Order: sequence, then structure tokens, then C-alpha cells
Amino acid sequence: MTPFFLGAVAGAIASGRVPAEGNGDLVSSWLNPTSVVGGVIAVGACAFLAGTFLCADATRARRPTLADRIRARTIGVGLASGTVVLGALFILPSDAPTLAQGLRTQGAPLVVASALAGATALALLARRTFAVARVAGVVAVAAVVSGWGVGQHPWMLVDEVTIAQAAGATATLQALLVTVTLAGVLVIPALAYLYRLTQSEPWSQLDH
Repeated sequence: MTPFFLGAVAGAIASGRVPAEGNGDLVSSWLNPTSVVGGVIAVGACAFLAGTFLCADATRARRPTLADRIRARTIGVGLASGTVVLGALFILPSDAPTLAQGLRTQGAPLVVASALAGATALALLARRTFAVARVAGVVAVAAVVSGWGVGQHPWMLVDEVTIAQAAGATATLQALLVTVTLAGVLVIPALAYLYRLTQSEPWSQLDH
């Protein structure tokens, strides 16, 4: 439910139905073709990425039967998600024209990159090359999210408020940037070490 509603909110904003004054329709502002498509794409992207990682985890834990079961479902989710993304290209021009125009122009390279990375991930899954498939899967999902954002640029609320207009005070943004940088310096190395541990074969065998 979480990725669906997150995608639905992004789709509603991209459709231009969320006014800056906050007096939009309580139903149609959030429930419309673009918001539903955004929600479905978000669910598909999360399921595909999770499945790709789980295939590698099951293989590393020496559970080939489980890996094959997850692999089949992940390929199915990937194909279904790709179909929804392609279908969205036909829905957006009439329902979210500003976003559609952005995806055809500045966002086009990321749309192409997402398609290529997604196809690569599916091919690698079919060949059971799970470790590399994870990289391709991450690139595909990251390109979809980035492409959406780049396509919507420069709008925060499409056709209502730009990113520059919605930005906070310069001093606030500078303080936030410093805080995020310090947090990254402290947290990222620990997360990288934890990820390295959990991806090791001895860790995967701890429950045996």
C-alpha cells in the first residue's frame, strides 16, 4: 500500500490537479488515470527490485528451488510493469500533458535508459545471473524515478508552483545541506559495511 499511495500522490501532482491554494477536489485531485498509473508503477518497481535482490539472496543461501520460484514471479512482475509504463506513455498526453511533454524532451534519455536497463535485468534473470541483474534492476528503477522528476521539472506543483517558488529561505537550505552532508559522512560507511556483511555467504548460512 505504501508504494502505491506514494506513486499515486506523485501522479496526482504531475497531472496538475493539485492546486496551490489547497482547494482542489477531494476525490478527483487524487484519484485519476495518472495517479492510478503512478501507484501501479511504484508497486511494480518495488516488487521487481525486491524480487531481483531476493533471487541473489536465495542463491547465495544455496536454495536454488526458492530462487527459481522467486525468479519466475519477478520476471512476470517485470514484464507487467514494463507494459504499464509503455501504456502510460499513451495516457499521459491527454491526462498530464505537461509531464508528457517533459518525458518526450528532457526526460527522454532517462526513459530510454530505464527501458534498456529493465530489459537487461529481465535477460539476466532469465539466465540466472542474479548478482548482475540486481545492478540492472536498480538502474532501471532509478531511471524511472529520475525520469519522472526530470520530466516534471521545473514544477513542484505542475502548472501551479515551480521548484524555485516553493524553495525555502537560503539560510534554511544551507543548514539542511550541511546537516545532510554530515549525516551522510557518519551513516553511509556503516551502511556500506552492513551491506557487505549481509551479502557475504557466511552470513547467509547463519540460520542453518
